[in-house]
Amino acid sequence: MAKIIIGNQLTEETVEGDRALPAEYLTYLAAVTHRLAWCAGANDIIVLPTEPDPEFLSYVWRRLGIEDSRPVVLVPPPGRQGSALLYDDRLHHPEFIGQLQKLAAERGADRLFPFYVDAATTGLAESLELKDPLPAAAFLRAGGNELVNSKTFFRTLAAGIGIPVPRGRTVASVDEAAEFVRPLLRAGQPVIVKQDVHGGGYGNEILTPAEGLQGYGAERVTVLDPFDDTALLRYLTGSWDRYSHDGRRRVVVEGYIDGSVPIYIELYITDEDVTTVGYGEMRMAPVNNGLVIPPPSADLPSFPGFLDHARRIGDTVRALGYRGPMSIDAIVVPSGEILFNEFNGRVGGSTHIHRIGAHLLGPEHWRDRALIARSRCGWDSLARAVATLEEQGLAFDPETRTGVVIAGDSHGTPGPSGQCLIVAPGLPEAQAMEARLIRVLGLEDD
Repeated sequence: MAKIIIGNQLTEETVEGDRALPAEYLTYLAAVTHRLAWCAGANDIIVLPTEPDPEFLSYVWRRLGIEDSRPVVLVPPPGRQGSALLYDDRLHHPEFIGQLQKLAAERGADRLFPFYVDAATTGLAESLELKDPLPAAAFLRAGGNELVNSKTFFRTLAAGIGIPVPRGRTVASVDEAAEFVRPLLRAGQPVIVKQDVHGGGYGNEILTPAEGLQGYGAERVTVLDPFDDTALLRYLTGSWDRYSHDGRRRVVVEGYIDGSVPIYIELYITDEDVTTVGYGEMRMAPVNNGLVIPPPSADLPSFPGFLDHARRIGDTVRALGYRGPMSIDAIVVPSGEILFNEFNGRVGGSTHIHRIGAHLLGPEHWRDRALIARSRCGWDSLARAVATLEEQGLAFDPETRTGVVIAGDSHGTPGPSGQCLIVAPGLPEAQAMEARLIRVLGLEDD
């Protein structure tokens, strides 16, 4: 049966007030949702905030081999906050609901595949009266999805089952935060403060006692005098509403380990089992800007333990009742040890990449191919970009299982928002291919 893909990148509470993201970034996120086309199957319905490039959709359907039963894209009317993302009022617009019900009946769609499950998507599933709307719907309706997207709950779960995490704690007040932050800053060590629910490094802030720290996984780095207690309390107090979602959520504070490398593993959780979808390294600049699959750290002695710990996390949330995709983030610290940071029980930035890999390269594609997902690529014409790749011998070749795949379009955004997936037998070859790609398409270099 067909499914309804919902490209709802953010929850309502992460787009207003002092947590609001820049308009340009919201436009970028709208284009990022177009990549969900790679998750589609025959006759699916894809609900997106903005119209994708028709050339991109044709390219995807061709690669997936579903041109004769191509999915249909539906864009709801704008809401009170515009049309950058799929806000709650857009998903519940009466005209949109009517269109979606009609299409679902025509195409035999019986379930939802949302980017993020929240009240809006569970309400949509009820409105559509689908036969099998969401996996573990009862768990989700009871607020379970908040648990498996919570950084504070992750630290609780990790402590309970013995998962290694950075030194840190969850706090409920400025005084608690200052008690943890103060001694680390005085010892010359930076600290990262994390909002409970957000993604891609946004909502996080690094506090450091000295200039010069670049940092990754946070949208800002702030230098504080480690010996000025009044200034520290003043800064934490002024930031607390932003950190805590106006006092509604606890906050994570952790020692920030400079020189670490971020990695992830994506799982899929069903009634029967927990399966590995794939794993890789996140290229941060300073927030997520691409992937390397498999990660170079896969050769470390600590990596098998990382896989075992991830499996235990998956088994635990499965026992809680969660079903669906889950991405788990960790860092490889300079010593080679791997520490876990958080999990996200939703579709992730790697999901479409692993769908491409599975379709074009086969299951467990990371075992005999190296992939580099290069984000923020731009072109004036996707058709010309594809033609250039073919002329230069860079286009993906299904016979050799190597080459460049256009993984995301750059349509309707002021800056580059496309994505290219480079596939090669090994990482050195993939890096060389990326260098050629940058030259022939005139992409911005790192």
